[in-house]
Amino acid sequence: VKFSNASYYDIGSSDDFTIEFFMWPTVKQLSENAYIFGYYGGTSGPYLSVQLIESGTPRFYLYYGNGQAYDFTYSAGAVDAGRWHHVVVNRASGTLEMFLDGTRIGSTISSNTQSWDTTQVRIGHAGSDSSTVAYDGYLSNVRMVVGSAVYSAGSSITVPTSPLTAVTNTQLLALTTTTLTADASSNSVTGTLHGSGYFATDGLSPFANGA
Repeated sequence: VKFSNASYYDIGSSDDFTIEFFMWPTVKQLSENAYIFGYYGGTSGPYLSVQLIESGTPRFYLYYGNGQAYDFTYSAGAVDAGRWHHVVVNRASGTLEMFLDGTRIGSTISSNTQSWDTTQVRIGHAGSDSSTVAYDGYLSNVRMVVGSAVYSAGSSITVPTSPLTAVTNTQLLALTTTTLTADASSNSVTGTLHGSGYFATDGLSPFANGA
């Protein structure tokens, strides 16, 4: 799903921000790479993308340039198929961190002032149109907040147990309803669906109450 706007998804050098989502990867996904969220725009940019790397040392990349990314490693087996995982990129007062299922992974990046100029974000396939490294699995409750951080810096966070909401400064809130192209933030951008994405009706939910 692609959401486009000239200014909603920009992140300034002094902006706190949070990008988070729930992911349920398939078996196939664990042997490949996948651009899950953002946009890696070929050789010309822009570059704001969360990528899962399962070959070699397991890690997530947060791209900020062409081939340039912050590297957040995690223990082998921490991301496995057939269950939900909560993933968060969070910058609070210049401290950039990534959390997997509530636990900080990789290294804390202090005094971070990276900025991003992003005219679109894509969910499930954040590469360029010619890229083949799409995410293979389910995604739910995707939220992008710019101008404040949802979580405080630290070694752990509390994983949400109910559907995400449009908190202050939410720029995108997607995959919270049966309408795949809906944005539940106040921006209310209608996304464009590409490929064979579909809504799962077999009871899959990252929350115990099935929401």
